[in-house]
Amino acid sequence: MRAFKRYCKTLTDGILERYWTDMTAFPKSDKELELFNQIVMEFLPKFNPARSRTLRAFLWRRVRDRVVRDWKREKYKNADRETAEPKAILLDEFARTLMPSVNVDDELTEREKVIKYGLIFAPHLSEMKPNVRREFFSRVIDAKLLRELQVTQRQREVLELLYDQDMKEVTVAELLGVKQPTINRIRKSAERALFKSLEKKFGTT
Repeated sequence: MRAFKRYCKTLTDGILERYWTDMTAFPKSDKELELFNQIVMEFLPKFNPARSRTLRAFLWRRVRDRVVRDWKREKYKNADRETAEPKAILLDEFARTLMPSVNVDDELTEREKVIKYGLIFAPHLSEMKPNVRREFFSRVIDAKLLRELQVTQRQREVLELLYDQDMKEVTVAELLGVKQPTINRIRKSAERALFKSLEKKFGTT
């Protein structure tokens, strides 16, 4: 197994170095582990020696295509369509519907941007569409803000599974041994608590 892991690492290193760029929220080390699991569970069972010259060439194409696809999906909404747009635009667009004159300075740190968006969005949680909500809360987690704000351990766990691990509510429910409506209720209360805490902590900045 160790030899095979080294073999996979030599395969994935160059691809990640070339294609997995500007991805601080999902570092290369995490992507490498994910790719190893995909090679073992998904790609290898599909290898047909009669149709591919070598196993390495087959795996290289599969890994490259998957990395390129996932990079686009991380960076863009509608990534597989001609209407693809950078995900960062999602928060800007929603902010401007609430405050047309708002300007989130590009020179701000990621943490400062998330806080500014949060203060704008806080009174309008019910108006946030699922894609905007997902992008915002995933950036809260990436900016290491979640543990600074006043949410319970259970609420934090649910938010991390939903928005960091990108799980669906039904999957989180199965993982935690509860029903899906319970996860939905915890999510909603966690989001309200997070915005309330964010306003209290940063509202005067």
